[in-house]
Amino acid sequence: MSLLVLCAISYLSLSTPSGSDKLKLFEHIDKVVHFIMYSTLSVVMWYEYYKWHARAKYWRWILFSFVIPALFGWIMEFMQGKFTMTRSSDPLDLLSNIFGVAVANIICFFVIMPLLKKGTKRKETR
Repeated sequence: MSLLVLCAISYLSLSTPSGSDKLKLFEHIDKVVHFIMYSTLSVVMWYEYYKWHARAKYWRWILFSFVIPALFGWIMEFMQGKFTMTRSSDPLDLLSNIFGVAVANIICFFVIMPLLKKGTKRKETR
């Protein structure tokens, strides 16, 4: 699933936008889209790591759910600026990417993880 989300973000980040001016509901909507894409990537990577390594060390979780998505966001912004003619690199987009990753991690660690652990304990006691 992570690879699918990575491919989708790559395609959306590097392809030529068509009709995006028609979809502009408000100024800076692209920042909201960046936030959603990278928070989704982070949640998917976090969950996949949790699913396969529930007893893993927290620094590895941070690597897979924060560092890799944030680094990928930086790479996509760099590639937009250097390798596309219709896109540009925007520091606010990068900030939106990182903010999405950070918020997703906070939600995962403090909301989703306790719920998943609570669900696991219920199954074990039955």
